Amino acid sequence: MKSEKILGVAKAFFDPQSSIPWAERVEGSIRSFSSLTIHDERFSHSGLWTLDSGLYYGGLFLNIRVKICGITRRRDALDACAAGADLLGFNFVPQSRRYLNPYAARDIIASLPPFVLSVGIFANEDPRVINDLSSFLHLNAVQLHGDEDPSCCRKMDLPVIKAVRVASEEDIRDLERFDVAALLLDSKVSGALG
Repeated sequence: MKSEKILGVAKAFFDPQSSIPWAERVEGSIRSFSSLTIHDERFSHSGLWTLDSGLYYGGLFLNIRVKICGITRRRDALDACAAGADLLGFNFVPQSRRYLNPYAARDIIASLPPFVLSVGIFANEDPRVINDLSSFLHLNAVQLHGDEDPSCCRKMDLPVIKAVRVASEEDIRDLERFDVAALLLDSKVSGALG
């Protein structure tokens, strides 16, 4: 089952007591996760993670994209694009120090090169607000970084990247319940979203 394989990979990758060198853990995780890849038509439609580009690594074709989050200035966005970022994340969580006013975000997004995609980051927001703001901003995907359940994820008009905070094995069980385009495993910090 997919969740059991994810659990095994995550345990090997995140184990602080592991004697396996970090580079080998990364390489092993890449190999393991690449076998879990599912071609999701929602991302193909929006241009995310298509099979026509990627990385050939150790006999495996990996479809890796770089997403830089917390963009708050046009100059930073353009620098990230010039450095090779494929996606830029714009934070719309009001209590975050990286929060960006939607009007400022719209100006930055309008200046992006054509093949750089924009992702709106939200946490525990009303799905109607997320969909309206996504349309206003011309986003390509949304990242839900709060306590959203699967039914909330299904209400999104765009592909969803669902962040899951991980501190133990229990946190990554039953991930199949999320019918989303991608999962993002993040550290669990008390009192913080990620």
